[in-house]
Amino acid sequence: MAVAHAHGVAPGLLLKRLAGPPFHTNEPVLGHTFSSAPPAFEDWVDELLQSPHAPERARGVTLLASMGREDAARLLASALSDPDVDVLYSAASALAAIGSRAAVDCLLRASQDASLATARRVAVVLALGSARVAWPRMLRQLERLASHEDPWIMATAEESLALLKHAAVRNRRR
Repeated sequence: MAVAHAHGVAPGLLLKRLAGPPFHTNEPVLGHTFSSAPPAFEDWVDELLQSPHAPERARGVTLLASMGREDAARLLASALSDPDVDVLYSAASALAAIGSRAAVDCLLRASQDASLATARRVAVVLALGSARVAWPRMLRQLERLASHEDPWIMATAEESLALLKHAAVRNRRR
């Protein structure tokens, strides 16, 4: 009621004002123009992942991670090779959040890939620090990377190790 009053409208009209104009099928939504009915949500996410626009691919990665699809780890792993580092980081963070053996394996392979540019490897190593599960092979890889010759990779690996150890101590106290 107070919110409606602050906006200068009657309470019943506030929702209409907040909702905005009705959805029109010829308006582009994240670069996709729906000609009639919107495609199935999964199809739409797949289209976002294939978009030529990096923000749309990043949004597709985020949505994919929240869907719980069985092929999510495989699709997210392919996003680790995206030319845009923000899409790569979104994919790496999503894989870390999934935390399954397959998801962590994708991150470990990417963290070992010497052909990746430093910024891209740093994004992957940083995501490892936010993983739900600290697998022993993940900790060993981070310990190896903590003595890496590149100072950015080394510092990020040290920070990721500290984050994982802090999370482990916090979880033991519960």
